[in-house]
Amino acid sequence: MVQTIMKKTIFTFYFSLFTFVMLSVVEASAQVWKPLSPLLYATSEPAEVYTLKVYNNKLLIYGNIMRIGNYMLPQPQFGSWGRPLTWDGIVYDSIPGLGNFYGVIYSFAEFNNKLYCGGNFNKINNDIGVGNIPNTKYIARFDGTNMEALSNITPSNDVKILKTKNYLYVAGYFYFLGSTVYGPVAGYNGTNYSHLGVGVQGTNPAVYAMTEYNNEIIISGGIDWVGGLYTNGIAAWSGTVWHKLKDEYLVTPNNMVVDTINNFLYVSSQEYGTDTTSGLKRWDGYNWDDLHIPDTNSYPFKLCMYHKELFASLLVVELNQDTILLRYDGVSWYNIIGLNSDVRDMCVYNDDLYIAGYFNMAGADSVNGIVALHVEPPTGCNWLIPRVFANSDTFYLGGGNANVQLYNNNAYAQSWQWNFGDSGTDNVKDPIHSYTIAGNYTAIVTVTDSGCVKTAQKTITILNGNGLEEYTKEKLNFKVYPNPTTGNITVECTIPGKDKSELRAFSSYGSLQEAYSLQPGYNKVEIPAGKWDSGVSIVGLYVNGKQILAEKVVKN
Repeated sequence: MVQTIMKKTIFTFYFSLFTFVMLSVVEASAQVWKPLSPLLYATSEPAEVYTLKVYNNKLLIYGNIMRIGNYMLPQPQFGSWGRPLTWDGIVYDSIPGLGNFYGVIYSFAEFNNKLYCGGNFNKINNDIGVGNIPNTKYIARFDGTNMEALSNITPSNDVKILKTKNYLYVAGYFYFLGSTVYGPVAGYNGTNYSHLGVGVQGTNPAVYAMTEYNNEIIISGGIDWVGGLYTNGIAAWSGTVWHKLKDEYLVTPNNMVVDTINNFLYVSSQEYGTDTTSGLKRWDGYNWDDLHIPDTNSYPFKLCMYHKELFASLLVVELNQDTILLRYDGVSWYNIIGLNSDVRDMCVYNDDLYIAGYFNMAGADSVNGIVALHVEPPTGCNWLIPRVFANSDTFYLGGGNANVQLYNNNAYAQSWQWNFGDSGTDNVKDPIHSYTIAGNYTAIVTVTDSGCVKTAQKTITILNGNGLEEYTKEKLNFKVYPNPTTGNITVECTIPGKDKSELRAFSSYGSLQEAYSLQPGYNKVEIPAGKWDSGVSIVGLYVNGKQILAEKVVKN
């Protein structure tokens, strides 16, 4: 039974309309600070709040919190730096059994009906972990009643991030789990830890951020090498192999967030604003963009999507810094004035953006480490940013046609209308189109969503096969089975001559999963599609780097 720390109190919203100083053009929008009451304190000082998460329909809050208003929280037996609290929009509560931490919780994650906590917490006297429970240093879990250890081994240093994808992924500053080398990232199935392929390496091989994007786990931080690849601070784990996200120089990336409307991955890094870069990059699955933040002398630190727009906090580097929280509508940046110190976390709850950090003011109101911000949904269409992708820019006619798989990034749009430039059309999100004549074609998609209509296009070049005409599906005896599949798939083919050939498996988002070299003559390749997520994927045959055949694979 949840212990109510304070009798139910009517929460009064302290509305404070404030002015936006815009970094580009003027825009009118209803935006209001909402202080939480009563205020939180670290004994006599304002509270410092580090971590937020929606848990059991409440907002879970963690930080250096010792009292609520005039109410001093009960002190645990084995020392305490702070305790988790919940907020339902009206009152604060505690959760019996969840607490007794000495140190900081950096992240929460739910997995197998348990709440996992990761951070730098440990018992102050004997370095055991949470309370007096063995093997709970840096990572522990809550079963709904009590805290418990994951196993009899612990990380060698801080656990910064936890993330689930039908699995638990643990990352951070550690390099050992117990006495075994794992590198700063590992998997966990609820009972045992597992290696993720070849280890992560670097001069300071720490993972600062981790998220899920295109059904892969993305890690970023002080990472130079992953799986033998030079990664420039960011890499992706497909479930079987590591790969990099194209060449891009990232200065110690520290936070990531996914825009699910446009399927973009935003990455912040420790790079100050210049004429060419600002420490905020956008990955669309194929290419990087730099989102320049003008007129700043700090770098973005925390990111969050709210009402289809990106919110980014800047690390405070000087007193009276007037740019701490920014909003990006897809075209322009806007400065949200009011906070007076660092933001440590952001989370959307009950249609408001909750902001945690070191600040004690929001507009004209005292707030002590946490405040809610309400911003009305955008009335314009800047947030909708459609794009067209393909696995290549150039395709070759083999057997009289070239099958081109096209992708649009707006998975949740109401409708898609394609014009392939050769009089062909389609109305699905990711069509595959067969071109039969060499030439340059402009493939255009028109996306409609929430009253907004936008278009995007891509030029496709179709070339004659130049001797590849013999590579037809029938002549190669090219077979993909079972299709549809609920597990792995088998590909059979017979390759004539000594041309360099390979199979490439692409996810339903178009990202390359794995490549398999083929030999002259008969080939039979087992592809572990059992680890793929549901949807339509592509298996392509490439000869001398040129796509000759493409086959759809449906994973149920």
